[in-house]
Amino acid sequence: MNMGTHLNQWGTSHISNPTWGDKMTKDETRKILSQDIDNIRAKANYYKSLHLFEAAKYANNLASNLELALTTMPSDDDPEID
Repeated sequence: MNMGTHLNQWGTSHISNPTWGDKMTKDETRKILSQDIDNIRAKANYYKSLHLFEAAKYANNLASNLELALTTMPSDDDPEID
C-alpha cells in the first residue's frame, strides 16, 4: 500500500490522505521513521552550525531515542507472536 509521504515545512514526513480502513505495513512505518531520524539528525547539524548547541543536543538525543525504538519495532518479515 502506498499512501504517499511528503515533507512538511520542518522537513519531517507525514502521511497524506490516509483512509480509515487502510493500515500501513510494518516496513512502511519503519521507512518513515528512518526518514524522520535522518531529518532530525540533519536539523541537529543545522542547529550546531548556528551555535544552538542545546537544540542540537536535544535533536541528537531525540534521533538516538527514535533509533532505539526502531530497533525494537517488528518488520513485515518477522513472525507474529501470539
